[in-house]
Amino acid sequence: MTSSADGSPSRSMDEIERLATAYAGRRDALRETVEEAQAALDRVKRDHRAALRRRIGAAVNARAELLAAVESSPALFRRPRTRLLSGIRVGWRKRPGRIEFDDEAATINAIRRKLDSEAAARLIRVSEKVMRGALRELSARDLMRIGALAVEADDEPIAIPTDGEIDKLVAALLDGGEPAEQEAA
Repeated sequence: MTSSADGSPSRSMDEIERLATAYAGRRDALRETVEEAQAALDRVKRDHRAALRRRIGAAVNARAELLAAVESSPALFRRPRTRLLSGIRVGWRKRPGRIEFDDEAATINAIRRKLDSEAAARLIRVSEKVMRGALRELSARDLMRIGALAVEADDEPIAIPTDGEIDKLVAALLDGGEPAEQEAA
């Protein structure tokens, strides 16, 4: 073992290759387990697909029948407008509605022309944002002049597997949790 320029111990390329090989072996074992788990999940889905479709269809039909009954009996829901029956809220509610217009630019111009400036300020959103990607092209001096700072822009050690799909599968298998390993962007 030798020392690096900053005085910390460095390792030989052979040792780093041995560690990379060990890491690759662990990932191969992980891939095998992920593939087995995915195959088991696929079997479970396949085994239950027909029953799920039947039950979904039955639930959709029961909901449609319930909605038709509520719609045909508005007098039952004057006061209160909704009731909780067997864990299902049934009745009537006011729809929120929506605002529609064909041409946003024309609508903005009409607001500015036909309404006062206070209303226009409430109804039209104007936004300005710094383009971070463009800032990366500035020199450190220019960044300092505008009060910005490049953070963590130095070198860092990496060990990025080329089989990144495994991390996505592991995350999916673990209920959508964070990937087991973070890949460098």
